[in-house]
Amino acid sequence: MPDSLLGFIFEYFGRVHSIWGQTFREGPFKGGETGTRFVRIHFYSGAVLPPYHFGDLSVAVVHDNSKKCC
Repeated sequence: MPDSLLGFIFEYFGRVHSIWGQTFREGPFKGGETGTRFVRIHFYSGAVLPPYHFGDLSVAVVHDNSKKCC
């Protein structure tokens, strides 16, 4: 999924400040993308993120106020 689409999805929950990808820090894949991305967002009051799904996409959503489930 392109960052622009990811930003569009998260705009529903708050103001998106930045999106960046994680890269391998060492080893044979150093500098390559891991597939994990981070979104810096200021949530709207009362916004609640779904824990594992955005439509048909299964994702791990973790944020400062996440509650563990399962």
